Amino acid sequence: MGGVGKALGEGLEEVSEELVTDLTKATYSLLGDLGMYDKSVKDTGAFENMLERYSMSLLGGTIGGGLFYGVEKYKGFNKTRDKDLVDLINDGRA
Repeated sequence: MGGVGKALGEGLEEVSEELVTDLTKATYSLLGDLGMYDKSVKDTGAFENMLERYSMSLLGGTIGGGLFYGVEKYKGFNKTRDKDLVDLINDGRA
C-alpha cells in the first residue's frame, strides 16, 4: 500500500474512533433514559457537530498519517544513501 493509502487509512481510523465514541455516548444516554444506569444524564452530546468533527478527524488523520509515512520513507532513504556512501569509501571508489 502506498503513502496515499496509508494516509487515508489513518484518516479513516480517526473517523472510526470518533464514531465509536459517539456510539458509546449514545448507549450511555439510552441506558440513562431507560433507567438502567445513571438517570441524571440527559444529553451526552453524541453526534453533535458530526460533520465538523468527522471531517477534522479525517483531515487530521490523513495529514498526520501522510507526514509520518513520508518521514519514515525519508529516514529509510538516508540510511540507504549513507550506507552506499560508506561502501564506496571502503572500496576506495570515493
